[in-house]
Amino acid sequence: MHSFLYNRKVRDTLIQLVFFAVICFGITYLALNAATNMRDAGLTSGFDFLFQRAGYDISYSLIHYDPKTSTHLMAWAAGMVNTVAFAVVAILLTTVLALCLAIMRLSQNFLLSKVSLCLVEYVRNVPILVHISVWYTLSLMLPSVRQAFNFGDVSFLSNRGLSIPSVEWNYGLLASLVFAALWIVLCFWAKKESLQLDDVLSLCC
Repeated sequence: MHSFLYNRKVRDTLIQLVFFAVICFGITYLALNAATNMRDAGLTSGFDFLFQRAGYDISYSLIHYDPKTSTHLMAWAAGMVNTVAFAVVAILLTTVLALCLAIMRLSQNFLLSKVSLCLVEYVRNVPILVHISVWYTLSLMLPSVRQAFNFGDVSFLSNRGLSIPSVEWNYGLLASLVFAALWIVLCFWAKKESLQLDDVLSLCC
C-alpha cells in the first residue's frame, strides 16, 4: 500500500480525480443555487421567451418588425439582418478606401503619398482598443443634444452621435455605383502613374 501511494502515476491520477470532483461539485452547486433563485423569483429557463411578444422598438430594421406583435425571435432576426447588411456595406466601402489609399501611396505626389502613409501606419500600428477609447473619449466631449452642433438644420452632432436625414436606397445599386467609381479611379490613377494593376493589388494585399 505504501509503495502504491508513492507511485508517481498513481498520485497524479488521484490528484486529477480529486480536482475533477471539486470542479463537478462547484458546477453542481452553482446550477442548483441558480435554479433555486430562479424558482423563487418566478423565472423559467429555456428558450420559450423567444416566442413571447417583444414589446420594444428597433429604430431601423430591414425586415418587418412590429413591437406590438413581433416576438423576441423576430427582434433577434432583425438585428442579425441589420448586422450582416451593414457589414457588407462596410466591407465594400473599406475596400474602396483601401484601394484609393494604395493608389495614393504609389503616387509621385508628395502630399498624397505622405497622407496615405500616415493614415495606413496609424490604423495598422494602433490597437483597436486604443481607437475605441480615443473616439469614445472624444464623443463624450461633444455637447449634449440640446446644445448640438447644427449644420444647416439638416444634420446635428452631439454626444449621442451624428443625426442625418434618412435616405432610401437600394443595396444592389449602391454596390454597382461603388464598384464603378472604384474602377474609374483605379484606371485613371494607373494610367497617370504608369502603374500595372497587379502592382496596386499587391500593395493592397
